Parts: sequence; C-alpha cells; structure tokens
Amino acid sequence: MRTYFMCMIVLFGITETVNIIRHHTDVVLVGAQGDLSRKYLWNSFFRLYLKYSSTNSTFRFFGCGRIPSKEGQKITNEILQDRIKCDKNDVNCVAKRQTFINVVKYLPVKTEQDFEDLDKELDSSKTDGVSTGRILYLAIPPSAYVDTSYKLYNCCYHANQNSWTRLVLEKPFGSDQASSQKMAADIYKYYVEEDIFRVDHYLGKSVVKEILPFRLANIEKLEYLLNNKHVERIEIAMKETIGVKGRIDFYDQYGVVRDVMQNHLTELLALITMDLPIDITDQKAVEQKRLELLGSVEKVESKKILLGQYSQYIHQAAEEKDNTSQSMKTPTYASALLKICSSRWHGVPIVMVAGKHLDERSSFIRVLFKNDRFCVSGCNKLNGSNYDNVRQIIFQINPNELPSPGILISKSLFKPYLPVALKELAISTGHTGLYGQSINDFHFYIPIEDPDAYTAVIEDLYLGIKTGFVSTGRLSKLWHIWSQAIEETALVEPRKYIEGGDQSLNFFIASDKLQFIRPSIVVEDLDADLKQMKYNSIPATYLGHPLIVIEQSDLLQALANHIHSLVWQTIQSKQSFHLAVSGGKTPGKLFKLLSQMQLPWQYIHLWLVDERCVSLAEEDSNFNLLHSELIKHVDIPYLNIHPMPVDTLGQICNEADQSDQAYEDSLNYFSKFKLNYVLLGIGTDGHTASLMPNSDSLKEKHKFVTFTKTQNLKLKRMTMTYNLINNAQHISVLVTGSHKNKIVMELLESKNHLKYPILGIKPIKGNMTFYIDFHAWLPKIVDIYS
Repeated sequence: MRTYFMCMIVLFGITETVNIIRHHTDVVLVGAQGDLSRKYLWNSFFRLYLKYSSTNSTFRFFGCGRIPSKEGQKITNEILQDRIKCDKNDVNCVAKRQTFINVVKYLPVKTEQDFEDLDKELDSSKTDGVSTGRILYLAIPPSAYVDTSYKLYNCCYHANQNSWTRLVLEKPFGSDQASSQKMAADIYKYYVEEDIFRVDHYLGKSVVKEILPFRLANIEKLEYLLNNKHVERIEIAMKETIGVKGRIDFYDQYGVVRDVMQNHLTELLALITMDLPIDITDQKAVEQKRLELLGSVEKVESKKILLGQYSQYIHQAAEEKDNTSQSMKTPTYASALLKICSSRWHGVPIVMVAGKHLDERSSFIRVLFKNDRFCVSGCNKLNGSNYDNVRQIIFQINPNELPSPGILISKSLFKPYLPVALKELAISTGHTGLYGQSINDFHFYIPIEDPDAYTAVIEDLYLGIKTGFVSTGRLSKLWHIWSQAIEETALVEPRKYIEGGDQSLNFFIASDKLQFIRPSIVVEDLDADLKQMKYNSIPATYLGHPLIVIEQSDLLQALANHIHSLVWQTIQSKQSFHLAVSGGKTPGKLFKLLSQMQLPWQYIHLWLVDERCVSLAEEDSNFNLLHSELIKHVDIPYLNIHPMPVDTLGQICNEADQSDQAYEDSLNYFSKFKLNYVLLGIGTDGHTASLMPNSDSLKEKHKFVTFTKTQNLKLKRMTMTYNLINNAQHISVLVTGSHKNKIVMELLESKNHLKYPILGIKPIKGNMTFYIDFHAWLPKIVDIYS
C-alpha cells in the first residue's frame, strides 16, 4: 500500500510537471520569400523544430508577404523543398522534414484585413493550460519596420502572464545615431526592451560564442595578460573575396563602415576587452560590462580611418542604377584605429580592417602580446620557427586556410583550459606563415559543434537568451563611436584598389592616425577631364573579358599582385608554376616589380612567348630584358629558365636546325603544353606575341611554336602559337601608352583575327583579363561606349 501511494505521488507529480511545461510557439516570418529567408532563416527554423518539437513543445510557422495567398504558398513550398536538406542517414531529420514543410502556412499581410486574418490564425492555437510564445520576425527593409511592427502589435501581441512576444529586427538599425534613436523610439511606443531582439548574426558564430567562456576558463592566466602592460595591439578583421554586385543601392546608402565596422567588429571588440562579470550566464551582468566597455571607447575621427573602393564597383553601379554620383564616394574597404579610454587598455592600438574583394576570406580577432624574451641558446631548434618571438591568441571566426573555425594560441604563451564546447585539434599544413608563426607553434582548439550562425541565433531567440542580440543601449553606444567618422568622411573619395589583393591598401600607424604606405597617385596625377572620364566611360569588360583600367604604375602593381597570388595558390597543389612573358619596355617594369616580391622561384619556370631573331646578348632580345630586370635579381634554378633557342651554334633562327621544335619539346617535357600564366601585349597593328597580321602562323593547326615574319618580311621571329597560348590557365593582356589608343578602339569594331591577331586569343578553359592604362584607353574610346 505504501509503495502504491508513493507511486501515485510520483505519477501525479509527473503529470503536474508535464502540464506546467507544455508550450506552443507561433513563428511569423514577414518577408518569407526574401533572400535572407531563402538562404538562412527557413533552414534555421527547421533546425529549431528538429531539436525542440515534441508532444509538449509544439510549433506553427507562418510565412508572410505581400503576394496573394495561393501564389505565396506555392513559392514558399518551393523554397522549403529546395532549402531544407537532410543527411540521408539522419533518420530523425528525414522523418520530420516533410512534417515541418506541412506546418508552414503562407498568409498575405498587405491589407488591414490580412492582419486580422493572421490574428485569427494565431488565436486558433490557444489552449488552456498551455503557455504560448510568438516570434514576429521582420526580414524586410528597415524602412518598413515601424509600420509593420505597429500592425503586428495590434493583431498579434501577447500580453498574458504565461505568454511572450518577441519582435525580431535585422540590421541596419538606422543609418546614423539620430535615425537609430528615432527608430528605437517609434518601436518603444508598442514594445518594451524585453520584447525586442535585434540580430547581429556574427554574435551567433561558434567561435564568437566561445570568447567569454574561453576567457573565464583561463581567468587566472589570461586576464592577467589582457591589459596595456602585456598587449601590443589588437587586430579585428573581416575580409571577403566577393564584391557587392546586386547590392549596389544598399552599399551606396551604408558602405562598409556602417555595414560591418559599426556593428560586427565593434561587438567583437567589446567581447575581447570587456571586464568579465562574476557569472557570464547572467545576461544583465554581461550586458552591463559590455555597456561600460563601449562607453569608454573613444570616438573614431576621420584621421583614424582609411577608405577604399574596388575598381569594378563604379562599373557595377552603372549597370544597376542611372545616377552613379553617390557611388563614387562609397567605401568598400575601410581600416580604422580605435582607442579605449580606461586604465586597463589606455594606449593599446586596436586596428580594424574590413573590405570586399580582398585577398582572402577571413574573419578574426588577433591579440598580439608584447615580448621581452631574447634567445641566446637553442635558437635554431623547433624547425626554425620563432617560437619565443611571437606570442598571440587568434579567434579565427571564419576558417580561411584552417580546417575549422577555432582558437589559436601560441605555445610560448600557455596551454589553456578548455570550456566544455571546445576540443583540441592536431593539425599540420604546408602554409608556414600563419600570423607570422608556423602552425606547429600553436595550440588549436575548435568548437565541438559548429552550426550555421543563424541556427544559433534562432535557438537563442527561442530560448530568450539576449546576449547574442543588440540592446537599445548598446546600439546607441555603437553609433556614438562611429557617427563622427562617418559624417566627416561622407564626401571623401575612397582610394581605388584592384580586386584580389592590392598591396596599395597596406598601411601603418603614424602617431595617432593611419596612413597608407604608398601615396595615392591614381587621381591626383590626372587632369579634370581624364578624372571625369575615368568614372563615366569605363565598362567592366573589353572584348568579352574582364577589364582593368587605371594609371600605369598601379596597373603594373595590380598585375604583379595577380601573378604573385596565383603562384602561391598553384604551388600548394602542383609544385610548379609555368609563366610565359612577352618583351617590351613596359613588361620590363613589371619584371622589376616581380623581382622585389617574395616568390618561390625554385618552383617557377620562365618561358618566352616570342623572341626576335637576334643574339640573346643583344639589347633587342626579349630574353636579355628578362634577364637584366628579373632573372639576375632572383634565386631561380638554371633549369627553370627557358630562353627561346634563336641563337644556336652561331646560327640565328636557322629553320633547318628545327629549334622551334626543340622549344616545343621542352614545353612538352616540363609543362605538358599547359602554361599557368601567359603575359601578352598588343602592337599598334593588332599583333600579339609575334603572331603577325595575315601571317601563316595564324593558320597553324598543329605546331605550338613556330617561326614567323613581320609584315615587311624582313625580320624573322620565333613565337608561341594560338594552340599553346589558348590552352593556358590565365592570360593577361597588358596595353599602355597613348600610341595604343587607336588600336584599342579599332579592335572593338572587328572580329577578324587575321587582320588583328589579338582577336584570335580565346582561352579554351582558362580566363583572360585586359590591363589597360588610362592613356591607352582614352579619349576616343568614350564615344564607342556612349
């Protein structure tokens, strides 16, 4: 009897507990067919449903938009079928996928009646004894936030004791402090702070969520070091390799500072420099420490910020909008110097970098520590790494070259304790220059789970965890830091840079400001007419291929950077790089730039595209130029240098010697006729390499190298043919000087490669880019494109 009685108590206890925890959640996603919803939100809501749906925790999902019901449901279903994916071995996911799709209902929200119908749908889920929550997610333009949130408040706001409502907003939250404050005040008319969840998806990234737990786990060692006595500087970066094509209008309104620095990067700054609260799970305590830190960050002044714009931006703007005057001032790159006015951080420079079309996709926080250690003995051990010379911690938010996002900490610093969500990963890589250290010099720790950032954001939203969202108070302080710099630089013309790793963006800290290492010469050296034409007349392509038009010195630097980047990319997998070059005065300047770069010359093979029939020692020889400007200045193996054999046993271009066939044989042996990079030029008659107009070499179907003659039939040359050049992976055509303007214009009006041999350069599987300086491009070319 006693046992039975106790069982009844337990059973009744369980029943009572079940009644208490029963919960239903309605999700209203406004903008259900938009880009954000399509790419991230629907899949993230499915992951929430997958993890939390049960008998006692139920969900309904409403996709809302302005299109009619039937069409909207069809489009929504198509999005769900396309974006909701399951591993075939994940039985639970496969089982719930279609169930989730079935519970998603589309409702239009265009008229007052539509909102009333939405209210009725939501009320139909009310059940006695069940607590309810409503997520009102606005994935719509910010200009519609206030009006839509007001209508949702009138129809859908929960005010019951056992219920909650959460209004979710996506950035941008205004364009400056005034507009941000007005938006907040308007929303405050209906919602309280507890209801408002402003999304910064970067705070949902796995490594970012581990910053505070990692600091707490190592509080005794790390907190002792995180101050101005030990930290040399802090770097916070968000670098991307893509541009903003298709989003030009948005970027013209906001630019990279508003888009990235004022929010993502400054939030990261707060997490790495704030004082730790006693309990990092105490949301109010964490928020208070964040506010204190942000309140001590000095306003950014214009002298502490550098701006840039990638070269194709203005062309893309011209394709997307009629008036590009505002586009000329839009920054797609920025670097900034910040200071914290506190006893802990006084004097420590904090450098932020963000930009589009840069050399890599990488986001990180790097804390570089001061070093007072000197090596006397055993300095060459540890594989030659500077084990004791660099001490740093890197929170690698996007993996870049690493196998996973994670935390890197120099072994010379200390071996950390790990929070429960991290594990150590042993890695090795051929890349030896990871933040100035060998990968072997780091401990590397990665998240045990690495969900998509929006999946983490949606889960925190459902659970009511606000540390990953932007409060009104924090938003105000973020704008306070950046508003002055944004206003002061609004009319500043950004420095133009070439996509993919332009070294002209490199800068240094000069006293209390930032300064580019290389002075700008692109704009200042041009007269007013040329400067105006620069923006209004340059298309994105030329003869169907990407076009870069800038001042000659920057053009050559961009070309050198491109070669540098491709060399390092290629040798990671193939251990060799075959570069074929043309001769001439301008390529000679390029060779000089390449000689000054850090390149793995032991893996690079140098070939000539063509050669004059002269002794290789003569001044007119292309090889002589290559040797004097490049080869003699670098440590390249003798066997990697391949001059064209036009001078054999004292005989110059003796066709009976079949020296053209000998060069073919060398190409086949070393490269299998697959050149990685070919540099060409264009003659005033349209020839390229030594493929001359109307010459027999243009019709060559079998040979890769042949002899040819100039038009006057007096000067013989050796040249690569279309068969070889068009098989290359990358082809660049360099054109400089006003004397080339006429041919640049004529080529646009012809398709005859026999008359203009450059028109026969058509990569089979590779790509081709034209590098043309302003003087070769202007002025008559303007009329062709007008």
